[in-house]
Amino acid sequence: MMKKIYPISWIQHQTDPLLLKAQFILSAYSKSTGAQICIMDLNYLSIPEIFNETTTEKNFCLYCMKHRLNLTVNKNQDYVFHPCREMHINGMKNAFLSGGSHIYKCELGFNFWSSPVYSGRRFVGAFIGSGFLDNDKQETAEKIQLLGNSIESKNKILERLSPFPRADSQHVKALAELMLICAESLSQDSGDYHETIKRRAIQQKEIMAEQEKLREKYLPNDPPPKHPVQMEESFLEAVRLGDALRARQILNELLGLFVLSYSEDFKIIQFRVIELAVLLSRMENTSLCIPNTYFGMARQFLQRLNEVEDLEELFDTLHLMTRPLA
Repeated sequence: MMKKIYPISWIQHQTDPLLLKAQFILSAYSKSTGAQICIMDLNYLSIPEIFNETTTEKNFCLYCMKHRLNLTVNKNQDYVFHPCREMHINGMKNAFLSGGSHIYKCELGFNFWSSPVYSGRRFVGAFIGSGFLDNDKQETAEKIQLLGNSIESKNKILERLSPFPRADSQHVKALAELMLICAESLSQDSGDYHETIKRRAIQQKEIMAEQEKLREKYLPNDPPPKHPVQMEESFLEAVRLGDALRARQILNELLGLFVLSYSEDFKIIQFRVIELAVLLSRMENTSLCIPNTYFGMARQFLQRLNEVEDLEELFDTLHLMTRPLA
């Protein structure tokens, strides 16, 4: 769960040491790529220790704030008045939820990309990269004139845009992936937590897609579907045959059906998932394609399924149990 956003006057600022450590690596990233980098804390503000590094010509947000709000940024907390602050907060949240990079752009056509930073399994902040345009500079200049309150000429605005090259989607994607590598290398004691978050995000997307299909099939006032015994048998058969793609597809449909049938009652869904895990654990003597040594882990998976407290982790654990099988 993301930390609550408090009013600026409530913030007792103490920068996480991990974010301070990031300065050297991101400085090298910035110099080598030409990107502007901002290190953000849990309050969705840039850390004060790098304030001077954010007040460069590559930070077009400063010009935007001056042009649109007639506001000059003199201290770190002035960024709370940024007209696009909510957009950047959503960008960081999306990066956190996906465990990877999130690419987005502002209404003026500037590209941004964000990567989360973890300490253990605790979210401590994020990096935001920028410095490249998605639009033609003429188009961006016209938008700035329409949005702004100043009387600067178009030529003057174009002059201010000169440090910002245009970048295609592949270039921006590469910049985002490189920054994510930096974030992953800095995240302390988090092991493969970035990968765990990414995997779970993909699983949830797939399960939700199956739920949407089922909602179209079963009307709200229809009785809940019967326990899908035949679907479970099809899933186990796909596992026996080593058909990983089909096994995953049927499993996602099963989990979507559990959620639909039991109105997200966690305990009942947990019971059904454990039942399915028991069936998987009994396949040792019937499947020649599955290493017997794997089933020494079945007890650990079942114990973990009993201990989890939310659907996301419950479904992820079952997927992990299935992965070696399929």
